[in-house]
Amino acid sequence: MLKIVVTIVSLLIATEAIADDKRIVSGVGVSTCKEFLEIVSAESTPAILVFFSWAQGFMAAQNIDKYKTNKTYRSIDGTIELQQEFLRQYCKGYPDNYFSNAVQKMYESFPLKTLK
Repeated sequence: MLKIVVTIVSLLIATEAIADDKRIVSGVGVSTCKEFLEIVSAESTPAILVFFSWAQGFMAAQNIDKYKTNKTYRSIDGTIELQQEFLRQYCKGYPDNYFSNAVQKMYESFPLKTLK
């Protein structure tokens, strides 16, 4: 357990440095899908929570922006387990992509709705 926590903290510190160059995404979102799969493969609840919490915040921020811009949003459907499985499957298929790309693809798969 301690090893997993140390790995997550190390990853967060490393992504801070990477994020300086990207300026758009920071945190675990700049981890590669391969890194994501390696870290969560241990079925570590803290690791899964860190990545999934980041994903939920990323999607919520996009919904807020969509709503402010044109009164639309994506209905974030499905169970947490289904969403986590989507991320795992995407990352298995695209291990060199960033975790944020996986979250973006999942977000885009949700139905677009308009608030009335």
